[in-house]
Amino acid sequence: MDPRDFDSYPPELLEVTCLRAGTRHCLVPAALVVDCAPAGALPSPADALDLGPWLASPAAPAVPAPPAPALRLTLQAGERHACWLVDEVLFQRTVVLHRLETHFRAWPGVAGAAVLGDQGVCLVLDPATLRPRPASAPDDTAGPSPD
Repeated sequence: MDPRDFDSYPPELLEVTCLRAGTRHCLVPAALVVDCAPAGALPSPADALDLGPWLASPAAPAVPAPPAPALRLTLQAGERHACWLVDEVLFQRTVVLHRLETHFRAWPGVAGAAVLGDQGVCLVLDPATLRPRPASAPDDTAGPSPD
């Protein structure tokens, strides 16, 4: 890959909320979060997405089922509303968003990635395009792959 390709899509600053779902962390644009409540406070919509299993790698070894998610996050992206079930809201901060399609194929539900202060890389999820995985999802739904 030509190093000059990195400059073709400049990164952008984005205010995000960091979430923990299962053993994984992810980011979501903070402006899209409209509500956060305990998961049992109100019934969750039937289409609520439990992010723990969505973020888990299909190739990972089986582990005991985690406890039920503690929080229900309501997001709004344009006209679309989404309800995500997560374990914890960790923090909010501004990050540099790097679009993945610059170097990988598009990945529905993922807007890009950001490097956090501890040098860990975290996916930035896009609620407008994130959909639950089918139970028999093929291996390519596990994430982006190099071209």
